[in-house]
Amino acid sequence: MTITTSTTTILGVTYEDTITDGLLTASKWTDSKGTGEISRTTTDDGQTVETGSWTNDGSAQPQTSYEYTYNSNGTFAGGWKKEKGVTYTYNSDWSIASKTFALMAISDDSYTYGDAAHVVELFSTEANGLTAQTITFQESNSWIDAGNPDNKGAEVSYFDKVATSSGR
Repeated sequence: MTITTSTTTILGVTYEDTITDGLLTASKWTDSKGTGEISRTTTDDGQTVETGSWTNDGSAQPQTSYEYTYNSNGTFAGGWKKEKGVTYTYNSDWSIASKTFALMAISDDSYTYGDAAHVVELFSTEANGLTAQTITFQESNSWIDAGNPDNKGAEVSYFDKVATSSGR
């Protein structure tokens, strides 16, 4: 088995590639916005498992991660992708088999959308007893103006402790 590595920088992006027996088996790339990684392994039955992730600069958790499996003939067999707290599970035809949400409380460090106390004030009543620990959130949409990257925004959905939508 022959393993080689190479590092290349193109237009401000640094690529670190691992090549095993002439095939790209892993790659990591870094730019001013974050780090991406991809790797491929082959199982004993000839399937290829590809994993990857993208982590924004300064973030501890990946923004996006995935694991896809390909049959020994190279056709997609299924997999999953996690993105912004949503896990998509894919069938072999790339149709979505399921979608699950990992909701975090607005008291969590990952809540970076403003004043959590104000959110509690907006949605809490004596009757529902919502707090920063029981109000959860999900980024449901985001955008960046291609012409002006400083012009960007996000839409955040809020949920109560039983995942009933409380508002946006």
